Amino acid sequence: MQQQGGEGGPVNPGVGSPPGGPVARKLVMVEGELERAEDRAEQADSKVWRLEEQLRGFDQSLKSLQASEDKVLQVIKCRLVEEELKTVFTSAKSLEAQAEKYSNKEDRYEEEIKNLSNKLKEAETRAEYAERTVAKLEKTVDGLEDALTSARNANMELQATLNQTMEELNSC
Repeated sequence: MQQQGGEGGPVNPGVGSPPGGPVARKLVMVEGELERAEDRAEQADSKVWRLEEQLRGFDQSLKSLQASEDKVLQVIKCRLVEEELKTVFTSAKSLEAQAEKYSNKEDRYEEEIKNLSNKLKEAETRAEYAERTVAKLEKTVDGLEDALTSARNANMELQATLNQTMEELNSC
């Protein structure tokens, strides 16, 4: 920095200029302003550097937060999938239980159908036997009716003969 002379110019060490001139004062003021401007520029550069560092830190934090957010979203998706799997598993268990229940019912119905089929066969066999028995009985009834008719006719003939004999005995 240059020193101020008396009469208008800067005083350079070793040079004989008159001290304190208006140009020298102006120069000193400008140099002071320059120093302050340089200090402010240094402070501004320092502040810019700190802000850039903070910005890089924020950028890293943002990237870290985005990565964390992605991880959180993945965890949420995993939990949702787990819940859905639990629901599906519960539904599958329920369906399996129902299938077992219906399988047991089906087995019981098949057994009942088998029993009813056997009873039907037995009933059909009894019906056939009953039909044969009825046919035999009808034959027997027909034979008995014929025998009854013959016996009635024979009885009527005997009755007529007896009546005739009684009339003959009574007329004598």
